[in-house]
Amino acid sequence: MMIPDTQLLYRDRYVSIFYTSVYSMMEHHWTIDSYEMTEDEFKKEQLIYLDFAEKLKPKVGFVNSRELLFTITPSIQNWMNETLHPRYVDIGLKKAAFLMSSDFFSEISIRQIFEDYLPFQVGYFDDEKEAKSWLWTQEETVGATTQEQMLKI
Repeated sequence: MMIPDTQLLYRDRYVSIFYTSVYSMMEHHWTIDSYEMTEDEFKKEQLIYLDFAEKLKPKVGFVNSRELLFTITPSIQNWMNETLHPRYVDIGLKKAAFLMSSDFFSEISIRQIFEDYLPFQVGYFDDEKEAKSWLWTQEETVGATTQEQMLKI
């Protein structure tokens, strides 16, 4: 579901990154080729996304991880919590919605990223329209991911 006024910022074989100014939203769409990514390539993709986020300062982020077949190891989870998440807080990110993968290991690894650290609201969804609707609501309680949201899928 692409929205008018959405611009493509970056694309390679693993990911496409979009920005929609009217919603102050960045989107991160993983591709099926992600199963071939190395840890270094995954980190590179994360840093590219972060670089755009630091320039555009989105309020919300949408991650389509349906085709993400890369398992995020505990060491990468730690790297993300130490390196990426504080910078997202600094730019003012309020919410992130994840359209979840059908791959069990990818889903678990995504959920574990925020298990001990919720720097902003995080929601997990199996429906893109529902995820984006949640992003665009006006709730401002940072870190308010509820058990209900965790069980959406």
